[in-house]
Amino acid sequence: MTMKVDLLLRQLGAFILIIFIMPLGFAQATKAPLTKQDSNREDVAAEIASLLTDLQSLERETAKFNDPLAEALAKAEIADAAWQFDRAWAKKLLRAAYELALPKTEQGAGQDRPAGSIPPMPNAADSARQRVRRRVLEIARRDKDFTSELIQLEQKSLGVYGKHYASAIIADQALMAGDTKAAADYIIQGIEADPTQGTAPYLINGLALRDRRLADDLILRYIDELRRFPLSSGNQSDVRTFYILSGLVRPYLFNPAANSEPVRIDPPGPEVMRAYIGYMLETLSMLEQKEPGYLQMRRRILLSLWVPLQQYAPDLVTAFLNLESHSRRPGEPSSLPTAASLEEERRSSYERRIKDGLNGDQPAVATIYSAISRGDFDKARKLIDKLSDESKKKQLSDTVNAEEAISLAAQGKVYEAETLAGKLNSVASITRVYPTLISKCFAKKDQLCANTLVSQALRQIKTSDLSPPVSPEGIPASAVVSDQRVDPVLSFIAKLALEVFPYNADLAFDMVNELVSATNAHPIDAEQGQTVFDMNIFKQLARKDEFRTEQAAYSLRNRVQQVLALTAIYQSKAERLSQKQAQPAKGS
Repeated sequence: MTMKVDLLLRQLGAFILIIFIMPLGFAQATKAPLTKQDSNREDVAAEIASLLTDLQSLERETAKFNDPLAEALAKAEIADAAWQFDRAWAKKLLRAAYELALPKTEQGAGQDRPAGSIPPMPNAADSARQRVRRRVLEIARRDKDFTSELIQLEQKSLGVYGKHYASAIIADQALMAGDTKAAADYIIQGIEADPTQGTAPYLINGLALRDRRLADDLILRYIDELRRFPLSSGNQSDVRTFYILSGLVRPYLFNPAANSEPVRIDPPGPEVMRAYIGYMLETLSMLEQKEPGYLQMRRRILLSLWVPLQQYAPDLVTAFLNLESHSRRPGEPSSLPTAASLEEERRSSYERRIKDGLNGDQPAVATIYSAISRGDFDKARKLIDKLSDESKKKQLSDTVNAEEAISLAAQGKVYEAETLAGKLNSVASITRVYPTLISKCFAKKDQLCANTLVSQALRQIKTSDLSPPVSPEGIPASAVVSDQRVDPVLSFIAKLALEVFPYNADLAFDMVNELVSATNAHPIDAEQGQTVFDMNIFKQLARKDEFRTEQAAYSLRNRVQQVLALTAIYQSKAERLSQKQAQPAKGS
């Protein structure tokens, strides 16, 4: 018997039970009538009981899944819906989900990996497991003690790197929720686990957008933690740490969302800059003592300190000059950089790489990306034209068009941006550009513009190139591997429906119906872990029309997808019931 029929029979049984007990209510004539508030409270309690029954039925379905990660994700989502009404059961589900999503020992767990080690390079399976654990932590974050329990599970399985990474995930979620204090606490927890990994300290720049003073305090604590940790070139903890610190004291741009316009960050204060310069001089000196010749190898890093040192730590000039003399190779000039000379060096280095690329036969992909990032789109196209690999040429041309379209849209040149968007071929570029353009149509209250772009995006995405972005030289393809359990085309349609929903619910429902049809026709077996797209769209649509959304969910033929979609609807119902449950308390 299908799950749909089972749920309908249980609803029918509840209706029959109500009819049966109604005469008993009339027979108790001596019982005082309920107040409206008591009646409402009982109605809400009955709805909550019914919701928990439905969730328990879905949870039993998860035991039939063939893939542990599909089961883990479903359990986590069910726990999210049940959290307000049965906390103990929700925690049990989250604990089980987290354990299912941890790698087994034979899958490369790193319990014995010491702090400072080279970070593991995740493969597709690792990315899928991380995505599920990230979702579990997002739900569990409401309970700090329980969150700590899950982090300990991560550390037990993946060592100190696991604790660092899990702490950073929760910090990032707290940051997105606007809870800067919690974010700061978890950033420090991640740093204390392993200060040489970049995931946690990188979030300090995100915190700086909201609270520069708190971000400065964290940088100072980070530097204090580093002072107690021995760096080494052998495990690359030195270059990782120097790179992290450089990004914190010279924050240029922080992009909190994939399609948002870049935001400039205020630089840290003088106290941070002085502490940074002092730490760098101490560490470079220490590493030179441990590894003779180290200063010559890292001379550029040392020289980069000279300009800020004169402003923030002039008393350290003697210490700097002593190290600088040791860093010079025989015959190397002793001149020190200025702010102007550093800027000129960066500019001339870039221009030299562009010139070499144009004069050579095969320009470096890294040079092409550098031109794109600077907005030199014409130069980037000229470099791309020289490539012999037609596949690379096509993909990189798509990247140029996408980035120029974003740039034009930011300048208000929407028509030109739309023209470039119409040329996009890759799923990555289409996913990046169209939500930005459509949001600008809605901002102008131009429904025709939005409808036209939605239709255009859906046509292009169905025939798009699914290849991953071209990696620059020296970066393995595995470094940019995506979670293969999530289909990018269907995910884009779901994402676009979410973008459209606040402005045009009917159009969003039409898009979801098309999404369901495409999903049912999709060749990938979702039961083997392919969740295919973000089911959050069902949660959002249920707030508008629960019955219509349930119809769409029940139309999904795959058991895993149907459970996840229904759970998303029940999450919406749980939010509504939680609000109704709180109303009597407010009125009392």
